[in-house]
Amino acid sequence: MRLLLVIVLVFSFVACGPRSQPSTLTQPAGPVLYDRIGRMDVIKDIVKDFIEQQLMKGELAARFVNVNTALLADNLATQLCELSGGPCKYAGRSMREAHAELAITEADFTAFVGALEQSLVKYKIDAKAQSELIALVRKHRDDVVAQ
Repeated sequence: MRLLLVIVLVFSFVACGPRSQPSTLTQPAGPVLYDRIGRMDVIKDIVKDFIEQQLMKGELAARFVNVNTALLADNLATQLCELSGGPCKYAGRSMREAHAELAITEADFTAFVGALEQSLVKYKIDAKAQSELIALVRKHRDDVVAQ
């Protein structure tokens, strides 16, 4: 249950964090990350794999024993959608608030990111898009990992 909250909160903080106004000088040409990933249909597939194959059976499985996987999947898909520039809006708690008492370790966070990377590879998300999404997730390490 704690890891579920970690995941939801990691993405909620990322999704709800402050956004700067886009600048035509700094924006890359081409579609936003959301479009390059494959939009919501692919995001849902990635999240399903991430939960079922990586989290529930992987290194972090013990943290997810009593997790409502349907709720987790819905929240993660919404968060990844918003995080990647899609039309979704996540309305959960901040990452810091959600993870404050979960004692998430650096190893937990690293395993979480690694599991997400495995699902992105499985769904053939190109390396640049993978790097961009993972970088967005990693920006919130300090709000998730216990200090």
